[in-house]
Amino acid sequence: MAGTTDFVTNQSIGTFAGATTTVWVVGNTVRLAVRRDWPLFPLATGLGVAFVLAGTAHQLHTPLDYLLAVLNGCLLFLTATGVQQATLAEVKSSEGSRRQGKGRVSWWAPWIPTRGAQPGESAPTPPASAAAAPAAQASTTAPTRTPSES
Repeated sequence: MAGTTDFVTNQSIGTFAGATTTVWVVGNTVRLAVRRDWPLFPLATGLGVAFVLAGTAHQLHTPLDYLLAVLNGCLLFLTATGVQQATLAEVKSSEGSRRQGKGRVSWWAPWIPTRGAQPGESAPTPPASAAAAPAAQASTTAPTRTPSES
């Protein structure tokens, strides 16, 4: 059976997809290992990958080279964050939304919680009756005129 036995190689990590996958996998692994839901882990991984790749290519000579390595690290972090969020959205749509326990760190939890949500849970959604209440209240308090008042 002919095939590759090396899934991750020096050459594959040097590609954008390989570096992004590295940030995504290492960021999630560290989060799970230390049981902290903190976006600094994948950010540090992205910056580390960018500096290691630039350093091994002997491209860190001027301040602009270091700035480009920081920019590339941020790009890797944001791309891996997008992968994490997109993967999470796919899981939620196929399994249904469920609340995670407070403090639990899950592989499928977003790195950056949405506004109003605790780490590891999705944003709270207002009940449908709460959104409809102001409109219903406005319609019941509006004065009505009869044809004789015109």
